Amino acid sequence: MNLIREIHDQSSIDHSEILRTVKIIKWNYYWSSMRKTIDQYIQNCYVCQRSQTSRDKSNNLLQSLFISEQRWQNIVMNFIIDLSDSYDYNAILTVICRLLKERHYISCIIDDEDITVEKTAEMLLQWVYWTHDLSSFIVFVTILVFIYSSTSLYLISF
Repeated sequence: MNLIREIHDQSSIDHSEILRTVKIIKWNYYWSSMRKTIDQYIQNCYVCQRSQTSRDKSNNLLQSLFISEQRWQNIVMNFIIDLSDSYDYNAILTVICRLLKERHYISCIIDDEDITVEKTAEMLLQWVYWTHDLSSFIVFVTILVFIYSSTSLYLISF
């Protein structure tokens, strides 16, 4: 195995395929079931496994995001943090409408406990909902869903 590792993992060969590795080793060495041993080593080689593309049929085509019909119906948001304190604020929440590319930059304070979901929802209500007079909106974030209608706010976590 050490011989196979030395030959196969050489930087000049750069994790070559099975046939090339067998050919190089055959020039100077031979043992019974040599091909099977080399095959097994290369099939278990971590670098080779990572560099090969997946050929599974289970991989589907990427699905494009839907195009919203109403402005501020589909938004992207992100926090810019670790800013120097300016007027007692140390972070900015960026909220961008994907349809019109309009944006809001909301100054906020992130303290030691970080910002909570409730504070984020309040900022969305104050700066997006009321500013654009929306009747309702749904915002999907990685693990949370904000659903707001004129009567109530729902926070769903996954």
